[in-house]
Amino acid sequence: MGRKEEAAGTFQQGIENCFGGPYLYKDYGNLLFELGRAEEAQSIFEEGIKRFSDVEGLYKDFAGMQLRMGKYDMAEETYKKGIKNCQGNSDLFHKLASILRDRKRYGQARGVLEEGLRLHPGNPHLQKAYSEILKKLENPEGEANKYVERPPS
Repeated sequence: MGRKEEAAGTFQQGIENCFGGPYLYKDYGNLLFELGRAEEAQSIFEEGIKRFSDVEGLYKDFAGMQLRMGKYDMAEETYKKGIKNCQGNSDLFHKLASILRDRKRYGQARGVLEEGLRLHPGNPHLQKAYSEILKKLENPEGEANKYVERPPS
């Protein structure tokens, strides 16, 4: 048995003996995912969020795992749930807006960032992301298409 597998056993014992806090769930879920046990990791994150619904780190790491698996819709929902349960944590707004931006849903990203800035005025990460989204909304095709030859009209 490798060291990571031993660590996974220790995490499991901690959870079974009820002496683990939210970061035990977070770290155990991350370790299980790293070991290729994604379904178990998902269950651990879900259980952790159920027990500690106001801990933003659980939502961020769970959504990060979902993104690495290509489950963008699930990650988006995880961030939304985190925003609701963590009193609008600014990092969760930023991460949700990033997913929406990457999926070219600029208007929705703008709305998320506006809500984040309403709750966290002056947050530099949200302000920067908001200005970038406004630029995308002005030029949705982006710079990459600037030099594409267009057929004559």
